[in-house]
Amino acid sequence: MSVAGTATVELLSSNAGGLKTPVPSGTRSLLISFRDSEEEETFGAVIEALDGRDLTPGSTILVRLAFWSDTARIYGSRGATFGILYGREVGWGEIIDPVSDD
Repeated sequence: MSVAGTATVELLSSNAGGLKTPVPSGTRSLLISFRDSEEEETFGAVIEALDGRDLTPGSTILVRLAFWSDTARIYGSRGATFGILYGREVGWGEIIDPVSDD
């Protein structure tokens, strides 16, 4: 069983410190970091563009996040915001359909 949700993500352009090149939809290379005023929790996830396109620097994309850890459901409520990490923050996003058991 996986834990998954839908989100809108905005990736920084390469010039603004984002990814240098596109990464394929379905990548496991990016991390999702939920933050609030008291704590930060980071999770691995498979990130798939709903339209199947690559995750391209400077783009805004609707994605499905399939988390590796079931505890992501604690943080992935509707409206939750998160950073997208690849050694540094390369974008951000917002959950639009809550994270739940898939």
